[in-house]
Amino acid sequence: MVCPSADVPGVACVPAEGAGPGRPQSVGQPRATALYDIVLASEVLEHVKRPDLFCATLYSVLRPGGVLVVSTLNRTPASFALAIVAAEYVAGVVPRGTHDWTRFITPEELHIMAGQCGMAMTHAAGMWLEPGSGHFRLTGDLSFCNVGAVGSRRQ
Repeated sequence: MVCPSADVPGVACVPAEGAGPGRPQSVGQPRATALYDIVLASEVLEHVKRPDLFCATLYSVLRPGGVLVVSTLNRTPASFALAIVAAEYVAGVVPRGTHDWTRFITPEELHIMAGQCGMAMTHAAGMWLEPGSGHFRLTGDLSFCNVGAVGSRRQ
């Protein structure tokens, strides 16, 4: 859920209803009537009931020429092993049931969603956690995470 902050004026808000681990939620309407240059949706698409409508809602608050940056888990054996088995069951860094592998989104599906709401994909990259550092890095390997899939609103 992206929420406005008193510390960050002008942040768009697109709330999910009753958010909770492992429970996909529907998308609310934007609370702001302003348009934004950049909208970021990180690791949320796989948790909403209708990711296509969520993307359309995000698109609706972009200015012409604005950029939507989306990151989501890819539906691959690697993402199952890392996001569900390792993160939920082995390391316990997220609650069990947070992820449903069938809801993970492939780069092709993300590309289709972007096109359906009038966006052009301009960049796609993967993201991997660097062992021991706690830092993520962008990579050309999309097998785990479609982080950095970027589109722009047509002018």
